Amino acid sequence: MNNKLMRKKRLPIWIAALCLALTIPLSLHAETVSSVIAQDQVIDDNYVKFGDTITIDGTINGDALLTGGQIIVNGDIKGDLIALANSVMVNGTIGGSVRVASGDITIRGSVAKNVTVAANNLEVTSNGQIGQSLAYAAGAVNIAGVVTGNVTGQSFSANIGGQVERDVNITISNGDLTVAPEASIKGNLRYGSNATVTVDPARVSGSVSYHKTTDPVTSFKDILKVSTPLVTIFNYLALLLVGFATLALFPRGCGHIYDAMLTKPMVKIGWGVVIFIGMPILLAILFITVVGIPLALIVIGLYLVFLYTAPVFVGLAIGQYLFKLILPARPLSPAIWLVVGLAIFTMATWLPLIGWLVSLLGTIWFLGGIVLRKIASMKESQIAVPKP
Repeated sequence: MNNKLMRKKRLPIWIAALCLALTIPLSLHAETVSSVIAQDQVIDDNYVKFGDTITIDGTINGDALLTGGQIIVNGDIKGDLIALANSVMVNGTIGGSVRVASGDITIRGSVAKNVTVAANNLEVTSNGQIGQSLAYAAGAVNIAGVVTGNVTGQSFSANIGGQVERDVNITISNGDLTVAPEASIKGNLRYGSNATVTVDPARVSGSVSYHKTTDPVTSFKDILKVSTPLVTIFNYLALLLVGFATLALFPRGCGHIYDAMLTKPMVKIGWGVVIFIGMPILLAILFITVVGIPLALIVIGLYLVFLYTAPVFVGLAIGQYLFKLILPARPLSPAIWLVVGLAIFTMATWLPLIGWLVSLLGTIWFLGGIVLRKIASMKESQIAVPKP
């Protein structure tokens, strides 16, 4: 598939994610167009940043959680890089893993562990090094550097011109796979497509196998359908950034909600069941009355927002509980609670057979918590106002 056609294929969620990457920085830091960590600057902690352009020339002795229009890493990140942006360039070194959703990502430096990417264009240049495995869902892929582990992914096209120390297991569109003369695949090459390609056996130390795909990959949406783990990671990143934005805009309000969720959680779940069941009934009544339709539409909008953001507050509540249980004497930022708690909750929703129940309970828990917190807040306001 040619590049012109590839550019025409877009997925709504992808556009939404890129819009999120651009709008969150503008809304939270409208006065800060760019953010730079100087070459001699050292941050001895995790680094969370929203900005139009984020440049890291110095050192971060922790994880970097970033969203922006453009992210450039020229320095060192000792932990993981988690990013959502229009473009990401890794020219320095990453001591942990890289998890990125981006329009374009280029790796010119070194990553010690795994790289997981959802992108339109992915390039690992001849100087790029990945210490463990590479997993991707992308439009165009070019691997000219070194991947020490496995390469797994789905894309429109793929060019392998570097060195892969283990297996390559990929799905590509219309046989648009190139294994360059300078390439070296130490393990097996397994590829799926609707057409075979010619691969020089000298480039592959193991076996070369082909399986015909039943449905051709013709859009980015088709790629994501067969990349459930990557979609889950993508959704985790999006929720993480929504959580960061909510914490930045409403720190006090967020604190009231997840604190309320941890106070008598079974009561919150009980009320959440009532709300979850009663909401459709309430909406039906409002629509029947006709005059209640505008209010019903507003309630539906708020309800959908609550349903989407529920994992954020469940993650905050889980993270706060765990860290206060394990490290009671060490105060930590709610952002850290969110990263860990949301990851735990997301993985729990993956559990076979009961994953859907975990997700449902989390949503119900949040609904009960936020509604009861609102009721308590209204009562506090009434008490605070003296009677005439």
